[in-house]
Amino acid sequence: MRMCTLPQGATNSIAHMQNAMHKVLREFVPEITIPFLDDIPMKGCATEEKDETLDATGCRKFVSDHIRDVGKILHRLREVHLTLSAEKSRFGVPEILVVGHVCDSFGRRPNPVKVEAVARLVDCRSTTEVRRFLGSCVFFRLSIPHYAHMAEPLYALLKKGRRFSWSLEHHEAMENLKRALQSPPVVRRLDFTCGRPIIVTVDTSPRAIGWVIGQDDADGVRFAGRFGAKILAGRQRDYPQVKRELWGVYTALRTDRNFLIGAVVMLETDCLPLFGMIANCSTPDITMLRWIAYIRNFNPGLKHIAGKENVVTDMLSRARYEGEEEMILAVEEENRREAWCQAREVSVSEVLPFREDLYSGKLRDIGLYLSTLEKPEGCSDAEFKKIRQKAYEFLLREGYLWKREDLDSEAARAFFRRYGVKLKLTSAYNPEGIGKSERRHPPIVHALVKACNGRHREWPMLLPFALWADRTTHSSTTGYMPAELMLGKKPIMPAEEDVPTWATIPWEDGLDRESLLAFRVKQLEGRYEDLMDAQEKLKAARLKNKEGFDKTHRLRPKPIHVGDWVLVYDSSLENRDHPAE
Repeated sequence: MRMCTLPQGATNSIAHMQNAMHKVLREFVPEITIPFLDDIPMKGCATEEKDETLDATGCRKFVSDHIRDVGKILHRLREVHLTLSAEKSRFGVPEILVVGHVCDSFGRRPNPVKVEAVARLVDCRSTTEVRRFLGSCVFFRLSIPHYAHMAEPLYALLKKGRRFSWSLEHHEAMENLKRALQSPPVVRRLDFTCGRPIIVTVDTSPRAIGWVIGQDDADGVRFAGRFGAKILAGRQRDYPQVKRELWGVYTALRTDRNFLIGAVVMLETDCLPLFGMIANCSTPDITMLRWIAYIRNFNPGLKHIAGKENVVTDMLSRARYEGEEEMILAVEEENRREAWCQAREVSVSEVLPFREDLYSGKLRDIGLYLSTLEKPEGCSDAEFKKIRQKAYEFLLREGYLWKREDLDSEAARAFFRRYGVKLKLTSAYNPEGIGKSERRHPPIVHALVKACNGRHREWPMLLPFALWADRTTHSSTTGYMPAELMLGKKPIMPAEEDVPTWATIPWEDGLDRESLLAFRVKQLEGRYEDLMDAQEKLKAARLKNKEGFDKTHRLRPKPIHVGDWVLVYDSSLENRDHPAE
């Protein structure tokens, strides 16, 4: 069998594909090509290095050298039996489109077609549209100076608990990003062999960090290799200025460390006190000492530049600085407001119609709250909290209150019956009724906590792997894997694809259909025996647990002795009160 496509969803499939391409073309990397998955761009010579002399065939030397390089790569791909698409391939062209970027002798820039599609987007009406727009822009963020600063108002709309409200500030941020995409600077590849230093220019404002990694060419003209930006969290905005500047330098070097390790690094910033701190490690703050130790690993040269000369990140530290604290406080106050209604046409200033003359009491208070999302007059804080909790059970539409259906209502049951969904309800916190189902959940939960390692928001991405690991791990009670009991054979692990085991050997090669069917019948017969064995082991384990429970748990702390008063149930009273028909 030959797999001609990348298995989507397989563990580390993208990384394996990239590793395989680097292994195939390792003798040409990075002088001739740097493959990215199935895209193999082949470089020609630089413009200033073109050799215009003619060879014996009358072809210019730099062209014939490029043709030979292309022939070497094509020959190598043929040796490993890789198939190329002639329709998608381009040879001997001045520029080429690679992964959404146009690359030529000057550098790379965003694809004009994609930029034009982003520029046609209108104002967003929901958080979903904001995420869609930012997702389109963030793909080209390395070509957008001051990206974090320009996009900060839009990212503020996505904060948890904040009600969606589109304003002039968000419109201007969206237009600024569009203009930056339509006229981006050309980003060139850094030269690590010329001996000229890689220059990292960093500046930090009260809201964001901005940096650019560049280099001077042979004529001394500075060019940009990549841009970077990051919005500061609330705790980081409270840092003192020098500590915030040091955090910005540490973040820039850590984020783009793959472009700086082993190179001559020159650090430029307009914060003069940083140089003494980095050179002498003169700070009593342990956290800042760790940052300084990381920065000194790159052995950077230090250069001070005036704030007005720091044109790359000057806007981050000075533009719109007036009223900065008031803006931050207003955003934090807005985030504290609890708003859960994010309908498509609802904004902060809009009031939904509500016919309050038809309602009274608590229903009237709930309707007024859903109409304005504000605290009703004459309502205490404790009562307002109860109203907000009760409001989750209602919705307001065309002036009327509607009660949300419960899962056990007749309307909900009819809905589930219509789509063939089997609904089983149980009472909450009922370990006696759902103990068998819930008993296997705690190990999965604890495994997710350890796997997240403090990054608790990532547990949904790790849940499929946790379930897979649980189903392919032997149970100490039954002695079998759950997947083995379900399928009748042991599953094949991803590692066995690279390191073959007995389970991956193609034993069925050379067998006819009758022999294969007979072999499968024996496997299914063995599955029934495994199920019976697992059932007996599980039953024995439950009996053992019951015996241990009976020994350690008693209904009364002291035993009953002769002469003690006890309550006796008299069944005759029940028969007298409810005689049989």
